[in-house]
Amino acid sequence: MIAINGEVYDVEVASLSRQIQFVEKYREMTEDGAYHREIQGVYHQYTLELGNIDPAEYDRLVAALSSYAEYQTVTLPSARNSTVTFRAMLENITDGVIAQDEDGYYWDNLSISFTAKEPEE
Repeated sequence: MIAINGEVYDVEVASLSRQIQFVEKYREMTEDGAYHREIQGVYHQYTLELGNIDPAEYDRLVAALSSYAEYQTVTLPSARNSTVTFRAMLENITDGVIAQDEDGYYWDNLSISFTAKEPEE
């Protein structure tokens, strides 16, 4: 289960990876060879890969993801039995056609990259 702006999507999570990025105000090395830095914020970046999605649900999700909204509220799986909700910038959305029949094209292998709008507290 994932949610975008409070709208829940019934999807299968194929994989979810997280990168934690430390953004610095400055980093410098002093004459003694020691580094000194000040952390401005710690940002979480997620890459979500989905599979086996009903075609109608797929189209609904892609429409929500491809809006022109500057930020979206995203809920993703977190710990074993919980979720995390945060304001996010969508960075990349990729997918591909896997089949075609008389009803049209079938898309799958949806991958979405999110970056938190604000640092973790």
